[in-house]
Amino acid sequence: MTTKRQKFAATVGLGIGFLLLFPFISTAANDLAAINGRVRDSSGVPVVGALVIVASESPIIPDRLTFTDKNGSFEVLNLFAGDYTVKVTMPRFLPATKQGIQLNKGGSAVLTVNLQNALDVVRRAVSRDKAQSEDIVWTLRTPVIFRFIPSLLRLRRGQPKELAHSSR
Repeated sequence: MTTKRQKFAATVGLGIGFLLLFPFISTAANDLAAINGRVRDSSGVPVVGALVIVASESPIIPDRLTFTDKNGSFEVLNLFAGDYTVKVTMPRFLPATKQGIQLNKGGSAVLTVNLQNALDVVRRAVSRDKAQSEDIVWTLRTPVIFRFIPSLLRLRRGQPKELAHSSR
């Protein structure tokens, strides 16, 4: 009989303890923040499988990692209030970084990240260089000192040996 009473007392004690701690647990969950958003390419197509790194400005808090889903969406939950940096990387794309994201207790931030295809960036740079190179007229000039060397050599050849050695 005593074991049934002990089990009952233990169950009631745990229940009361849970009820007393429940408000603290629920308010702690409300203090946490979140960052979510979408990742698109330069043409607006969702980027699937991009790595999203959420880094806190505080060195104590570790980085959080996630991947974008089939819609290019991501969500990082349970972040502490503070300043964050989000970096999005994907092969064939240039990485994108958003800095200075401030999260308040219980708040959230919604981001839209546009990744640029690395090949498109190179193509634009090459086409821009071609357009600029057609506008540039190159003029090669010889430094002034080199213009006088042939005439100095002619003068020196025509001089007597004693004058040629004394002019050194």
